[in-house]
Amino acid sequence: MKIRFIVVGKTKKDFIRAGEQFYLQRLLPFCQIDYVVVKSWSELKGQNQEKIKEKEGREILAKVGKDDLLIVWDEKGKQLSSVELAGKIGQIFDQGRKVVMVTGGTFGLSAEVKQRSDYLWSLSPLTFTHELARLLVLEQLYRAITIVKGIPYHY
Repeated sequence: MKIRFIVVGKTKKDFIRAGEQFYLQRLLPFCQIDYVVVKSWSELKGQNQEKIKEKEGREILAKVGKDDLLIVWDEKGKQLSSVELAGKIGQIFDQGRKVVMVTGGTFGLSAEVKQRSDYLWSLSPLTFTHELARLLVLEQLYRAITIVKGIPYHY
């Protein structure tokens, strides 16, 4: 299984970057991950949040193929338990399509990215920084795969 994981902006916090690397390494036996960073426009002065999300959204969508299955992580998405997520991931892997997962930047994601998505999922009703959210997505992806494969990790 190939997964393209698209994030907005480089991870600045060392402890989060270490966590990302930890889970990316743990995922290697199960899937090939293409970790793609698109430019964050949130530091531009004088631009409103919608314009920034539109710019970031165009860059994200340029990296998504027309046949790719797009999973978008957004606070307004559907909440799944870890076991439910594992079931969905198992079904998606069985389809054999290239999977693209996206987490947004500081201001979230553009309407165009959300509209293009095949799945719109949420981690929690809580709000997380975009950097922490991407780490949580990687951990939950690893957890889901271990559930599907019957590997002890999820209790």
